[in-house]
Amino acid sequence: MKTISVIFLSLFLFGCSSSEVCSLGKSPKTLEELNLNGSVASLVEFSYKAIDSSGTIIKGIKERGVGLYENKINGTFYTNDKKVIFNETGNVEELIQYDKYNNMESIKKFNYNELDQLKDESLKDEKGKIIASTQYNYNEQGQLAFTEFFNSKNILEEVYEYKFDCETQLRESTIKMPNGESSMKVKEYFNTDDLVYKQVILFMGHKHSVNEFEYNSNKLIVKETSIYTNSTSTNEFSYDNVGNVISRVDNTPIESTSGKWTFEYAYDKNNNWVKRISYKDSTPMFIVERSIKYK
Repeated sequence: MKTISVIFLSLFLFGCSSSEVCSLGKSPKTLEELNLNGSVASLVEFSYKAIDSSGTIIKGIKERGVGLYENKINGTFYTNDKKVIFNETGNVEELIQYDKYNNMESIKKFNYNELDQLKDESLKDEKGKIIASTQYNYNEQGQLAFTEFFNSKNILEEVYEYKFDCETQLRESTIKMPNGESSMKVKEYFNTDDLVYKQVILFMGHKHSVNEFEYNSNKLIVKETSIYTNSTSTNEFSYDNVGNVISRVDNTPIESTSGKWTFEYAYDKNNNWVKRISYKDSTPMFIVERSIKYK
């Protein structure tokens, strides 16, 4: 599992004011993001309610499971019930979402430029009707300058602009409306390992929250701290020897969202997990099953 930010606003970054090309913040291949090994052609994943049957955990009815970081595809969280098709370079080419009856809900297609950078993506419903689309625009140095989001009528709804300061290792992402008004800004501070260690989120020019990140020697997040005006919450993680989360401790001001999640895995010969059982405070909650096809 690769490290990621709480707010996903960009895949790459904007150029510097000098002739130097900043390399911080570049997104990994999708196979790396999902911690998948080998030449994976596609991945199918479904989630079920976990049932304790006399000490044996079995799957019950279809139920969309708790969102974990491995459900991120190019910066977005998705439900477990999906099929992901990968291209030859290891990036997602097609993402199909299913409902609890195994019916297709939507299909998202991704296109890349000659540098294997994400160029555009389109989201359609089960009937092929366009829901939304996104265009990625790069500067002369090949770095992402701004992203445009369009609705089902191809009307521009939002623009994300990116700027990067090489000297201070600070990236700024600004969300703007079509009229140019700015509604939100995220300042991300990188360490020398190209990892975000702090985010400052501002709404309408006022600080909304601060997120801080701590990592282990494998560059995996071991602690997230979210600081708001009147509260603070933390999430702490531990991993197995192949980089998958085996525990997550949530401490929040809301008791119902606090607790300890633990995860058990079954692996295939390529060390990719094909079954995961999730527990909250020792109670079985979800079973996720995967079918992985290799090239």
